[in-house]
Amino acid sequence: MEKIAEYFQNNQGDFGYVMIVVSLFFIFGAYKDWDWIVAPGGGMGTFNRTWMANNFGRKTVRVLIYIVAGICALVGVLWVALYKVK
Repeated sequence: MEKIAEYFQNNQGDFGYVMIVVSLFFIFGAYKDWDWIVAPGGGMGTFNRTWMANNFGRKTVRVLIYIVAGICALVGVLWVALYKVK
């Protein structure tokens, strides 16, 4: 774990790639309607994806995942762009 932290401290621009890959994975999971991404059980408190799926429906949760993951992917792209310019 220390090697990973040291790598990203030395190559900060590469963390954007991790953000992009994880975001695309969540977008793909929402597209395929995977249960563990859309409505996982448990969680802290009452405001989690299961609660939202029960109250607003799975489609709403999937749309929210698309939006949040899309924003994270854009942040990852900007992260890479800003650190690679240096």
